[in-house]
Amino acid sequence: MTHSSLLRYGGAILAVALALLLTLLLRPWLEHNDFLLFFPALMLSAWYGGIGPGLLATFLSLLAIDYFLLPPAFGLTLNWAYLPRLGAFAFVAALTSWLTVARKQAEVSLRAAHDSLEQRVEERTAELSRANAVLEEQVAERERAEAALRESEELHRVTLSRISDAVFITEEAGAFTYICPNAEVIFGYTAEEVQALGNIKRLIGAGFFDRRELEVAGEIQNLEREIKDKAGSRHSILVNVKRVSIKGGSLLYTCRDITGRKKAEGKIHKLLDEVWDLYQLSRAIIATPDPETAISSLAKQVVEVFGVNYCAIFAPYGNEARKWERLSVSGLGAGPGETGSFTPSPLVIKEVFETGEIKSLISATEENETISYLPLKIGAKLVGVMTLVAEGLERETQEAIAGLLALAFERANFLREVSRAEALKQSDALKSALIASVSHDLRTPLTSIRASVDSLLHNELNWDQATLREFHVIISEEVNRLMRLVENLLAMARIDAGELHPSKQWGSVAEICNNVLDRCSGALHHHRVRVDCAEGLPLVRVDSRLIAQALANLVENAARYSPEGSEITVEAQVERDELRLSVTDQGLGIAPEETERIFEKFYRSAHSDGRQPEGTGMGLAITRGLVEAHGGRVWAENNRKQGAKFTMALRVEQREAPRSEAIDGEL
Repeated sequence: MTHSSLLRYGGAILAVALALLLTLLLRPWLEHNDFLLFFPALMLSAWYGGIGPGLLATFLSLLAIDYFLLPPAFGLTLNWAYLPRLGAFAFVAALTSWLTVARKQAEVSLRAAHDSLEQRVEERTAELSRANAVLEEQVAERERAEAALRESEELHRVTLSRISDAVFITEEAGAFTYICPNAEVIFGYTAEEVQALGNIKRLIGAGFFDRRELEVAGEIQNLEREIKDKAGSRHSILVNVKRVSIKGGSLLYTCRDITGRKKAEGKIHKLLDEVWDLYQLSRAIIATPDPETAISSLAKQVVEVFGVNYCAIFAPYGNEARKWERLSVSGLGAGPGETGSFTPSPLVIKEVFETGEIKSLISATEENETISYLPLKIGAKLVGVMTLVAEGLERETQEAIAGLLALAFERANFLREVSRAEALKQSDALKSALIASVSHDLRTPLTSIRASVDSLLHNELNWDQATLREFHVIISEEVNRLMRLVENLLAMARIDAGELHPSKQWGSVAEICNNVLDRCSGALHHHRVRVDCAEGLPLVRVDSRLIAQALANLVENAARYSPEGSEITVEAQVERDELRLSVTDQGLGIAPEETERIFEKFYRSAHSDGRQPEGTGMGLAITRGLVEAHGGRVWAENNRKQGAKFTMALRVEQREAPRSEAIDGEL
């Protein structure tokens, strides 16, 4: 049961209880009207609760009357003498409840009908008010429209007489019903001459718009047309077509001359294209790092970017304006090495260079072709003259090209100065490094030789045979050391000069390894050497002397950077068409940042204790030069456990050896 139902039925019970209490209190004064106070309780229950609470109140009233008011008191004994009264009370009470509920429902319905009627009256009144306001506004708007139309017609008449647009009104078939007097401004025909043409199709043509689109949109704008005026001159016009109903016509044509605008737009587009071409030319100039190439390719770049027929650049030869050097030349459609059929005038070139003024001539062979001579200036300084043969190239663009080419001259001169300064700087650095490196390697063997020779020259001392032999060995070893130093210097000079040309002959890999070990015996005196040269290696076609020198440099480098008593491994193998020679040591390895630098000239990696090792720093650089002269490569890498490994790889021709040779073991 809902909360509202409890309130309704509870209210009925409370009303009956109050009626009983009042009846008991007022009974002495009520005499035979004991049932009277229960009727208000019944009516209140039915009015506020409905028929259900009203019937409940009736039933409770009967029980209360029988129990409290009818004898015997406080008992529910039905006496036949009171049965008619109770029946009459029950009937009247039920009727009263029903009538009360019906009356309430009738009042509610009446009130709702009244409210609905009032709302409908208000709505209808508001609608009538709005309709009246709209009607008044429409009347006022129509009056304003009529006044505006009269003003518009007058303004339209005045405007049409002053603007440069030509306005026509025609029938569906194109016959004129109105001709603006300004038609003569665009078409050159008077209004009478246009009327004599009879139809607008003869004036601006036919079929240039879709009539179905016009029916849907009502107006079509910005239709471009090309027409000829009375004098035969061509005009670009913009036509608007609109569906109207005035002056006996149905189509309104508005024609505007846009010839000047089209020419201006074309000129703007051309200028934008030429600005873009100037940007492309500047990029091409900047992208050429070599100054000589940059100058020699300027004319070709101008021809390719701007599509001119001919371009040539001249500069005074030997700082004299009497002789001219053609630095760059190119012609449109000319093949490699060709310059086209045009020949610039030396007299005009001289005149332009002396005056600093542009000179333009009309070509004698082509109607629209112009020959221009432009001075190339850097500030107030003249550096050359450019000759252009072109069609339709603006003078401002030609001057901009000349300015860019002058800047290219300045840039080329700057690059030459930078290159010269850089070359001098590198030369000084190499000279200093060479002196620093070679001086020590020269001083050490010379000191040993001098000491040995001085000892031998002491006549008062009698040396035994063993000591004499030791002096001779020292002199021999130090002389060999000097010879290797001289060989390295000569090899480096040949590599730098590009004069190293290997003389390839068939040779044995094992023999190359043997020669290297003999040559490096002094450097390997305190190391164990293991040679892994597989059996059955084929003969290879190389310059054995140069390859042996390169491998010897790797072996001496390994001996220099590995501790005494450690093992140095020399390996040789041929895989397919590639010869690989490698040297592995047990030193401290190579720092990652030095794997490329160690092959630079005069670079020497320091020992772990910071000491600089002996040597000139040329060995690995010479090795790389010798290997690259054979079309090979050389690299260094660290071993997984300890030390470093240097590998040379060369592509070689090979053939089977007459007999197998092998070197495998320790020395």
